[in-house]
Amino acid sequence: MWIKAVISDVDEAVKYVLRAVSVRTTLPVLTGIYLKASGEKLTLKGTDLELTVESSIPVKVKEEGEAVVPAKAFSEIIKNLRDGQVEIQLDTSGTEISISKEKSRYKLKTFPPEEFPQGKGIPEGKMIKVSGEDFKEAIKKVSKSTSKDETRVTLTGVHIEGGKNNLTFAATDSYRLAVTNIPVIESSSDIEVLVPSRSLEELSKMVEEGELEIIVTENQIVSVQRNWIFFSRLIEGQFPAFKQLFPDESFVNVVLGTGEFRDALKRLSPIVQENPVRLFISNDEVKIRCQNIDLGEAEEVIEAEANGNLEVAFNYLYLMDGIQSISSEKIKIELQDGLKPAVIRPLQEEVFSYLLMPVRTPE
Repeated sequence: MWIKAVISDVDEAVKYVLRAVSVRTTLPVLTGIYLKASGEKLTLKGTDLELTVESSIPVKVKEEGEAVVPAKAFSEIIKNLRDGQVEIQLDTSGTEISISKEKSRYKLKTFPPEEFPQGKGIPEGKMIKVSGEDFKEAIKKVSKSTSKDETRVTLTGVHIEGGKNNLTFAATDSYRLAVTNIPVIESSSDIEVLVPSRSLEELSKMVEEGELEIIVTENQIVSVQRNWIFFSRLIEGQFPAFKQLFPDESFVNVVLGTGEFRDALKRLSPIVQENPVRLFISNDEVKIRCQNIDLGEAEEVIEAEANGNLEVAFNYLYLMDGIQSISSEKIKIELQDGLKPAVIRPLQEEVFSYLLMPVRTPE
């Protein structure tokens, strides 16, 4: 393998595939980046067996071939070479690769390319196209609500369903449930999948403006945009029937300024730490109180519009996650009583619902 390429092109592709490179693994080859020079392009690939990222860039191929280079060292070298062109050449033994630019020259040991897991390219499956910006925003809103408990595998992923008009995204850790949806640009069929939260969070960091194409097969989801392809396995199992969890009615509704509520909660953070916050709701205000046996206590009072009086307590971090997922100017909190789930929604036309379980506090 022997190529000549624009450094910035290689650097961009490396940043994409690094997201899938394994950090802790018993297979040394998975700590590397696979390179393949063929025709007039260089294909780079990284994988940890759960997710795979592939990127292709135009290069001048002097000699076709393939190699697997140590990801961390290779990425640092390319990043520090900055502008211009670079030559990358595999030696005749196939065990060492040279990276050259003007007076700079580096040599790296390589892994056997035949040991690197190879996929089958973009598969045939159900296709959906959505806005990249909408997709990123949906993942940002719901991914925080997934469970970190690996023994509850189906709760560690984001449930995605729909196709014709909208895609609905839902995530829960059994203490809160976040649901949002985005419009669909084009689709070949409806889908229903459960995708690891980590995969979607890595994918959302790569997605840019413009259309994002999503392809779903029996056991994986594939996303394509610009010069990269993102592959992720799916989670097997049944996601909870989440739509029926939202209550049909509420007895106390309170409307608050989103920014005012969020800022008040932030000011409590030095005191609250892992303790719950208590909301005392009345017709024209909400008192927010917290108590820390080691530090002290705090209270914030903000204006509100409510149709009743109620006292309710929530996990501070879970409440903050829900509020921070809303960009509308005002929010509405729908309550039944102090022990049943509350629903937090934007008052304006933002599509997002956040179901949050109250917590019991000592009287």
